[in-house]
Parts: sequence; C-alpha cells; structure tokens
Amino acid sequence: MAALDFEALKSYVRDGPTGSSALAAPNDGDTVSLLVTHSHLKRQFIDRKFSLSSTVERVKEQLQVHTGTAVSAMQLQLFSASGNSSETDTLLYSGLEDFRPLGYYSPQNGYRLHVIDTDPTSAAASGWLEDTSLVEKYSISEEDYEKRDDSVRRFKQQLYTARPDLAPQPGFSEDFMSDIASTMKVGDRCEVDPGGKRGTVAFVGTVDVLPKGFWVGVKFDEPVGVNDGSVEGKKVFDCERNYGSFCGQTKSRLGTTLKETHSMMTSPMNSNDHLRFDTVTDH
Repeated sequence: MAALDFEALKSYVRDGPTGSSALAAPNDGDTVSLLVTHSHLKRQFIDRKFSLSSTVERVKEQLQVHTGTAVSAMQLQLFSASGNSSETDTLLYSGLEDFRPLGYYSPQNGYRLHVIDTDPTSAAASGWLEDTSLVEKYSISEEDYEKRDDSVRRFKQQLYTARPDLAPQPGFSEDFMSDIASTMKVGDRCEVDPGGKRGTVAFVGTVDVLPKGFWVGVKFDEPVGVNDGSVEGKKVFDCERNYGSFCGQTKSRLGTTLKETHSMMTSPMNSNDHLRFDTVTDH
C-alpha cells in the first residue's frame, strides 16, 4: 500500500468518515491531542487527535460530527492548558482561519480547542443534543392502543387465551390465610414440609416487607431455617441464626399432641390433632 493511502486509512479510522475528503486528504503523520469544548454542550471531548497539516476547515468538518454544529456556523478558539480548569486557560487565538493549517497556530498536546456555535437556531443551543427530556416522545391514548391488533397487550391476550397456564396468577389479598392463622397461636408445635421440619410457632400475623396475607413465623428445633426471625432487616421474632423461617405458603401441620423422643419428633401426627394447609413459599 502506498504511503499516502496508508496515512489516509489511518485518518479514516481515527477521525471517521466525515466527508468525501476523509480518505483523500494527505496526512504527514504529525498529530496533536486536544481537549475540545463547546459553547452550548456540557460534554467535553478529551484527547481528540488532529493532523497539524489539516486545514482549520478540515478540523471543523471533523468537529461537526461530534458537536452537531455546522462548519459555516463554527468559530474556533485555541487555549493553552492551565492544568486546573478550562476557566483558567489562557486564550491564544480566536477566530482560527479556515484556509490555514492547524499547525500554523502551534497547538500543543493538552491545549483546548473551543467551538463557538453562532447559529441562533442550533439544536445544541437549547440543550436538545444532551437533554432527552426536551425530545418529544411518542404517545398514544388508551382508547387508540386498545384498538390496535399488533400491540403487546393484544399479543398477551391471545397467548393467555391459547395457553391459560402461562397467564400470571392473581396476587394475594390482605386477609389471605387469615382463617388458617386464626387457628394458630404462638407456642403451638408445628411441622413444615418439605422435609418434615419440626418447630414452634413464634409469630402469627402480617409482615409489611413480605407479600400480602398472613404469615407464620416458625422457630425450628434444628438449624434448618433460613433466618434468625428477621426478614429484610426487620426483626419479627427471636431465634438463633438459621433456626427461623416465615411460612405463608408451605405444606404445614399444626398439632397439640406431638410425641417427642430425644428432642426429635418421630411419630406422625394424628389426623384429629392437626390442621393442614397447602402453599408454596418459605422465607
């Protein structure tokens, strides 16, 4: 590959396809790394590389891609770097002339190139290029959306009609399992499935950090639980770590005449002595 073509390719990769001259403009390989700021944009473009042999007009073409400011509405200023903030930089040149090469102004790595947008109708002037809240969003009325046959809502309706098993299950009410909870009291012995885990009822009621409904706090005889009577940092009842659990939707048995041998309940509960309820969750 010829040297000119190689340098043009490097310019294309580095600066992007910013015009018909992107591949044709010669590049002598001498570049400078500048900080670019804009009169309307909060964003700063750090370490943008420019060829010292490129004309100021060519530099403006490159900057147009990043700032949105038209070349014809762009004025450039060159500042030295103070090392502190852009407010303390020293202005070296204002109104860089389009026909001159950038190197004419002797920029150094770290200098700041400031873009002044002179277009009174510029989108950047009102923040349109950075503040997405200013952009008009697509909206549709509930009535019009309901009439559409290609909406997500219509798709889900058709899907759930064909596959009822995929439809979301209704949530629990505030008094879910209140009838079951009314038969329990703190101190009752119980068994929780799966696993036949035995323990003592330590709490009966609602918990604001858990789903709606009544929950049973169980203090197990062995460390087969998942907490210490706390849920999401809220202490509900006292027990040792891994001895507690909240059972609102598990298979549980509640009884009053459970037989124990060496601190282990080994005999099944009599059907007359327990109440069974079926659910699915353990917290």
